[in-house]
Amino acid sequence: MNPLPALLVCFARCCGMELHLMRAFWFALACAEHETAVHFRERLLVFESRPIVTQAATAHFWDRHMQPQQLVALIESLVEEERLARQTATAMEDHVLRHVLADGRWR
Repeated sequence: MNPLPALLVCFARCCGMELHLMRAFWFALACAEHETAVHFRERLLVFESRPIVTQAATAHFWDRHMQPQQLVALIESLVEEERLARQTATAMEDHVLRHVLADGRWR
């Protein structure tokens, strides 16, 4: 398995998420076949492969692909595909939702 992408490590730390949850997510994502998961995985790998990643590029990726509703849908697609355990998904979603405003935006 590939090492955990730096952006996912950063995201986990920002949300106070244990890295073992993010590793389970990354392992599930690496094996997933659902369109939502494949799309995100491909975008993330392209982003991570850049030789220089700027703050602006990171913000753009975050705004475009890592909004709360997108992440919850992605996590749920991994559960539907039986790639991620419900317990792990719920723990991840709890971390995400702790950092979301009432209108669905990041705090």
